[in-house]
Amino acid sequence: MPKLYPTKAVLPAKKKRYPVKAVVRVTTATKVASKGGILEVLRIPKKPKVRHTTRTKLKQTKMPKGAKPQKLAAIVLPDKNVPSLSRVLEWANNTIDRNHLSEILANYPTIMDDDFMNSRVARSKRDHVYADNYNYNFVIPKNLVLKLDAVVKAEKKKRSMSNYFNQTADDNHPERTTEEIIAYFPGGTPQFTSAAVYRMNEFYNVVRKLDAWKEDVDWLMSTKWDEMTVNPELFDVETDSDELTDDTTGAKHAALANEVLKQLEGASLSSIFRLESGEGTVKLDKMVGMLARKEMLSDTIIDFAIRCICDALGDCYALDTYAATFRCPDPPQTRISSMHYVVSPVHLSNIRWGVIIVSITYQTEPPAITPYFYEPLCDSRYRATMEDTYEETVAPFLLCWHEKTMTGVEYPVVENGVWLDAPRQPDGTSCGVMVIAQVYCMLKDNFRFTNTTVSDDDVAIMRLRIMWMILMQPEVSTVANQVAKTVDATDLELMATVTL
Repeated sequence: MPKLYPTKAVLPAKKKRYPVKAVVRVTTATKVASKGGILEVLRIPKKPKVRHTTRTKLKQTKMPKGAKPQKLAAIVLPDKNVPSLSRVLEWANNTIDRNHLSEILANYPTIMDDDFMNSRVARSKRDHVYADNYNYNFVIPKNLVLKLDAVVKAEKKKRSMSNYFNQTADDNHPERTTEEIIAYFPGGTPQFTSAAVYRMNEFYNVVRKLDAWKEDVDWLMSTKWDEMTVNPELFDVETDSDELTDDTTGAKHAALANEVLKQLEGASLSSIFRLESGEGTVKLDKMVGMLARKEMLSDTIIDFAIRCICDALGDCYALDTYAATFRCPDPPQTRISSMHYVVSPVHLSNIRWGVIIVSITYQTEPPAITPYFYEPLCDSRYRATMEDTYEETVAPFLLCWHEKTMTGVEYPVVENGVWLDAPRQPDGTSCGVMVIAQVYCMLKDNFRFTNTTVSDDDVAIMRLRIMWMILMQPEVSTVANQVAKTVDATDLELMATVTL
């Protein structure tokens, strides 16, 4: 039998509470639990492993972006004694000395010309303002003017609020204010009315025309006219060049060039030259850069030259260059039977001109009307446009003229149209010159021009003679006494205030 020994009673052991060590809160620790508000259990990040190798691919630490520095553009306004832009434009258009003009305009105050402004976007709004407050005495760079001009045009297309429903609102505006389109660049820069934008556009137009004027003069002076022996028919009688010999041709061309230069020296951009009949008018600023050198002739010059030819012959009638745009114009009071030709220039595209020449013969039996078509490139693509212009504009005009002045007389027989397939223009910009030359020969009842080959020298001489014909017409003075005084005063102020 086993021997039993006495033992102590086994009691449940009491759970001892040991003091918890203080835990240091780490900024990267995250709270996971909380029991009874006694103990907050934290998850402490593990100690990173020690790297025993070297990183072969470096990693760039991304630096925090700082605040962008604010860009500031200092705008310095000119002295208040500098003449306003409106006065400068009047002065520029009526001043003869183009070199003096260019020098002053090149140094006229320009603001907002820093690179920071180039990136700004233009805005527009409508507001009631005092218009005179926006007649500034400075300009801004041309590229900024183009931005302002674009937003002004866009604002004009928007439908403005009805005055009928906004009469009360209009009454709240100060007296003598007008609603204007305001164009501006955000950021506290000067604001501009549509009129102010227009004036700055005109400023750069004047600068461009002055540059073209200088290039035209250089062309007249540098071309070796005395070495050219060609003698085209255009305006040969008018320039006393119809009986030249090979020995005298070059000298005559040089003399014409000198006469043109002399006329240009005494003219201003606002000088106007008008035919004695009053039908044809050319302002000098519409001629410079649009006739000399290899420039494309404008509608003003083509219209003037054709009317000049018709006036000299007396039995020819010229339709306006925009007759095809406005359709059938009103016929004149003169009997159509007294005319032998009717001429209609046709604008085919931005750089293309053609002409319709209608022969009218009431004296034959039977009376007949014959249309002739000429397009200097002799390109069949333009034939449909030319023939449509005749059917829709010229033919109705002739019929209306006949019914108005030849009552009771049968309308003439209309012959089939005739296409003149020569000569072709020698370059890409002389179509206007070729049209004028074809009209000159056709209206003199000869087809010699259709049998010629036109060279670059021919075109140069014809351009010179057209310039001579314009500048030798009586000049209409546009500078009245009061305007002349204003121009002189502006010139003195510019000389005193603009740094050259």
